[in-house]
Formats: sequence, C-alpha cells, structure tokens
Amino acid sequence: MIAFRLWDTPGLGDGKQKDKEHAKKLVDLLYKDYQMENKTHGFIDLVLVII
Repeated sequence: MIAFRLWDTPGLGDGKQKDKEHAKKLVDLLYKDYQMENKTHGFIDLVLVII
C-alpha cells in the first residue's frame, strides 16, 4: 500500500514565539514513526514551508 499524507500547518508566521512552538512540534513529528505491514515508516518524510 502506498500512502501519501499532506498536513497543513496553519499558524506559521504568527510571531517569533509561536513560530518556535510550531517548529518544535514539526521536529517532534520528524522523529515519530509508525508500523505498517510489519515495517517501520517515518511519520513525516519531508517538511515544506511555503511563505
């Protein structure tokens, strides 16, 4: 099974402190993984920030 996950992150650009909070959440998700069909996959493979 091929899966593609797209996640919008509203809130980036709402100020320096909020951007730091959002960045921390993104970094946490980059280290998260999941199991599917007895294989370990990364929860996020790529982060793209469009401003």
